[in-house]
Amino acid sequence: MLIKIQRFQYSSHDYTSSLDRKLWYIANYCGSFDGAKDVRIYGMNQWLVDIYRSLTKERLSWSRKFAWKFFRANILEAVLLIIRDGLAYILLIAMVLNGEIR
Repeated sequence: MLIKIQRFQYSSHDYTSSLDRKLWYIANYCGSFDGAKDVRIYGMNQWLVDIYRSLTKERLSWSRKFAWKFFRANILEAVLLIIRDGLAYILLIAMVLNGEIR
């Protein structure tokens, strides 16, 4: 199950890294002197904020997909572990009650 999740994450790496690059560029360009000057001169503030918000929402949706897949895999692993350990304890208790183990 974990291998499938890692494959999904690897297959979408190009797309998510593209989103990360765009977010990084907007954040760093607007923080520079030249970028801030262009934003003021051309009135790009709201436009950049809208783009940044849409990219952030899209990146967050991908992060949620990854987190949800990992969460489901961890829950499945925990359930299987409880079943495995429960069966082992039931077997051991039955063996003690039948006198097969002292």
